[in-house]
Amino acid sequence: MNIDTNTIFSMTEANQNFSMVARTVDQYGTAIIFKNNKPRYEIRVFDDTETDETCLLYTSPSPRDKR
Repeated sequence: MNIDTNTIFSMTEANQNFSMVARTVDQYGTAIIFKNNKPRYEIRVFDDTETDETCLLYTSPSPRDKR
């Protein structure tokens, strides 16, 4: 996996300045967020024209929803 060094952000940097991460994604198409000096998250542009991939959103159950 090749990562452009212009698209790397630490978790702290991404939390403090997410708009800079978003601008980088707009410019380069992706950004990588490192956690504990390891690549942990990839942020990509969500393109409506991508039909060959399925986007799934998973949310864990809320602790308040104990039924």
